[in-house]
Amino acid sequence: MSFPTIINAPNPDLDGNPDVATLADGRIAIAYQSRGPDGAFDIVLRVRETDGTLGEEFRPEGDWFGARQPEVTVLSDDTLLLSWIAQQTGPDGPTGVVLAQQVRADGLALTPVFTVIEQPEDSPGPLELLVVAAESDGGFAARVTPERDPDFDFPRYTSVLFEDLEFLEPTQIDVPQNPLNPRPGFDVAEGFRLNYNSRSFAFAEQSPITTNNYLDIPEDYGLPFVERSKADLSLTLDSFLSLGGDQFLVFVNFPYAEGETPPPEFTPFHAFEVTASPRAFKADVIAPDPIWISEDRLNSDAVDGFAAIALADGGWAVTWSENSDVFAQVFDADNQPVGDNYLVAGGPAIQRLPQIAQASDETLFFAWNERDVDGQLDVLSREVALSELAIGEYERETRPFLEITNARMQGDAVEGAVLRLAGDLDSSGRLTETDIQWFRVFDGQAETIEGANGLRYTLTPDEVGAAVVARATIANADGAEVTLSVRLGGAGGPPRLVENLQTPAEGEIGLSGDPVVGATLTAEPEIVDLDGFDPDDFIYAWLRDDEPIPGAFQPTYQLTEEDLGADVAVEIRFRDGFDNAERVLSAPVFVRTPPTDGDDLLLGGSRDETIRGRAGDDRIDAGGGADVVRGDEGADVFVFARGYGADVIEDFAPGLDRVEFDFDGIDRARDLIRAADILQDEEGVTLDLGNGDALTLLGVTRADLSPSDALFV
Repeated sequence: MSFPTIINAPNPDLDGNPDVATLADGRIAIAYQSRGPDGAFDIVLRVRETDGTLGEEFRPEGDWFGARQPEVTVLSDDTLLLSWIAQQTGPDGPTGVVLAQQVRADGLALTPVFTVIEQPEDSPGPLELLVVAAESDGGFAARVTPERDPDFDFPRYTSVLFEDLEFLEPTQIDVPQNPLNPRPGFDVAEGFRLNYNSRSFAFAEQSPITTNNYLDIPEDYGLPFVERSKADLSLTLDSFLSLGGDQFLVFVNFPYAEGETPPPEFTPFHAFEVTASPRAFKADVIAPDPIWISEDRLNSDAVDGFAAIALADGGWAVTWSENSDVFAQVFDADNQPVGDNYLVAGGPAIQRLPQIAQASDETLFFAWNERDVDGQLDVLSREVALSELAIGEYERETRPFLEITNARMQGDAVEGAVLRLAGDLDSSGRLTETDIQWFRVFDGQAETIEGANGLRYTLTPDEVGAAVVARATIANADGAEVTLSVRLGGAGGPPRLVENLQTPAEGEIGLSGDPVVGATLTAEPEIVDLDGFDPDDFIYAWLRDDEPIPGAFQPTYQLTEEDLGADVAVEIRFRDGFDNAERVLSAPVFVRTPPTDGDDLLLGGSRDETIRGRAGDDRIDAGGGADVVRGDEGADVFVFARGYGADVIEDFAPGLDRVEFDFDGIDRARDLIRAADILQDEEGVTLDLGNGDALTLLGVTRADLSPSDALFV
């Protein structure tokens, strides 16, 4: 059995946050954060020789302060890239940067310290997560994420690619502009590129992978955890491990939903082996059952740091810190555990932030932080044989039980009310069966309610005057099963009978016809009333700006000059089967002048509309709402302003037609290109200006457009 070694012996009691990487000859590069005599943090690199001895410290020099989170990466030529997060003083004060330096394993610097990433001006907080990966044909890729803005679900990040280190400048930079729709970044695994949305943006020809839209997790993952897991997998894209080809591991690490009882098999730290199936512009990602890592099912908190590597002979190994101890687990190529959870470091000191590397075909190398009872911090390491890690049998204890208490039916005994089954459930395993059936009971005779098999049921007129009962059979994977019946009103006393309640009419009234002066509008009702009605009893009342139009009581209405510029709607009145007065109002339409073959000014309202011009040089201002416009012949001008919503131009002719943009801060074509997210698909070009304002030009490519196609107010 090996014993820990203090890596930072030249500067004991002050150093931490290690990172490790294996060189081709089996030596281990170790980077860590070091506190100097003045209290400022610096970065240190040491190389552990194959005989276990440690080389001299290498400390990069330069104009920065607050160095932290070091990363050491072995490049394709077996040199080392030492990178870290720091701060530099600029004209406007301190700013976050990612710095790096290429060195040989013997400590000879091959480049000066250079800037990898500068913190964006609109960054919500300090830089906190750095990921660096070597490219197989030289150079490296890096991504850094600032402290997450609590107002947004997705983290913002900056990604860069250095194809080589000749000029110490990035070849590609990706900085998302809109945190609600961040552009895709790239991953740390060779051959994979990651997306946060469905559009691809990659620095190479590899298939991008999107996890938030195309992840399939089995239902037996443990409700209600499955939905949280989908979200988590889209937020921890730095935490995965390539297994080669189209296979990789995604690691999940967060506690179970607060107030919920986890399934007995659940532990916060686990993984999925994911298969990426490339498609056009993206890849479907399929994940089977989760791979449980920790044997401790009693812990419901996320682990305090973890790292994983693929093993040279197949399989993989992972290390993590939990309850102030460091553990490790080896898995074979089929994701089956080899041995049990191995205690790498324990005792009264706090052990955390472990790292792992393969020192040889027979051994693994671990490094971690240790904070002793006096508060002193050191970087420790230990080499452990794979044969020692394989000792023991991985066991996750199962406790078969299934208990339901306080079972009840919630809701009012009134037609239209929603009834809900509730109770407290405690189970030793995932549920394998939930069989529910609702019944209506008249004079002691039960009738099955067809299709009523869920936890909720909405009372219909068929239940008026009846009692309601639900029967449920629930079973779990451990073989436990419970069957129970629940009655509206409870078990004691007479049952509660469902009462009748007026059901308001629902549905809508469509208005067909072009809303222009002289055209005829036709009311097309699609009305539903559970209390019944006779369509022959409908009374039609047409309205202009919410006021009745005299004499307009037919299903059709011809628009006049008095309607120009007004909102026209129709109201249908009737009495239902229980003699209740009902009214249903259509959505209004905005009446405009009809187009001519001359030069027209066509104005829309604030609702969704379709506006079409004719011959002549028309000016079309569709206004608010999701509008579809067509200029037809002539040199037409289409007005698009802030608050106009998502509009579509069906026949925009580059070089002839123009779009007049009315947005603050957009005064020329260059401003428009910077402000808009310009997206090309098979239908056309979309200019997304944020806040719901987007303009789509059908049948147009981005290459067709020029600055002369735009006007600015």
